Amino acid sequence: MSGSVSGSGSGSVGRIVYFFCIAVFVMATLLISNAVFADETPITLEHVNISARDRASILRGAKLFAGTCMMCHTAKYLENNKFARESGITLDKMPINQKEWLMNVVPPDLSLEARVRGADWLYTYMHSFYKDPSRPTGFNNLLVPNTMMTNIFAAMQGVQEREPEREIITPIFGDNKPHYYQVLKLVQSGTQTPEEFDDTTRDLVNFLVYASDPHARERKSIGIYVLLFLAIFFVIVYALKKLIWKKIK
Repeated sequence: MSGSVSGSGSGSVGRIVYFFCIAVFVMATLLISNAVFADETPITLEHVNISARDRASILRGAKLFAGTCMMCHTAKYLENNKFARESGITLDKMPINQKEWLMNVVPPDLSLEARVRGADWLYTYMHSFYKDPSRPTGFNNLLVPNTMMTNIFAAMQGVQEREPEREIITPIFGDNKPHYYQVLKLVQSGTQTPEEFDDTTRDLVNFLVYASDPHARERKSIGIYVLLFLAIFFVIVYALKKLIWKKIK
C-alpha cells in the first residue's frame, strides 16, 4: 500500500516537473521568436493621414515625384496611367537605361513600394535622414541604417544631426521605440518649415499609395454596388424559396 502511494506521489512529481519543463520551453521559444520576428523598425513609425479622394494632394505628390524622385527611381507600372503622364511621369524621363550607380546599388522601382512598406513607413523614412560624413552620400537614415540613398529632401527639410547621447534600444516587448525627432535635431533650416515639409511628404506618400493601386477607389465604389445587388438578390431568392417550399408542403 505504501509502495503504491509512494509510486503515485513520485508520478505526480514527475508530471509536475514535466509540465514545468514544457512551460519553460514554450516561454523560451516565445522570447526567442519575438526577438527574431519582432518588428525590425528601430524607431516608431509616424502615422500619416492620406486619402485617395484628395486628388489635389496626389497631383502635388506626383509632380514632386517627377521633379525629384525620378532622378534616380522609376515607376514603370505607371506607364499607361493617364494621371501619371499628365504629371510628367513617363518612361522616357525615367532613368531606365542608367548603367552606373553609387556603389553599384540600383535604386528600386517605386511603383509598388507603398504596398510593400506601407504609408507610415515611407513617411517616417522621409523624415529620418541625418548628416553623417562617414557615409558616401554624406547622409544616413534612422529607419534604414547605412542606406545608399542620399537625402534628396535636404533643401526643403533642412539638415538634421543625430543626438550623440541618444542611443536607439529596441525593446523586446512593448512599443517604446523612440520617435525620429527624439533622436535627431534640426541644425540647419531648409526652404520649408517643419509643418510645410510634413505636408509635402504627405502629398508624396499619398501619390505613392495611389501609384501602388491606382484603381483602389473605383474598386471600392463598385464593391458597394455589388454588395447592395447581392443583398437584394438574396431577398428575392429567399422569397422564391419560401414560395416553392410552400407549394411542395
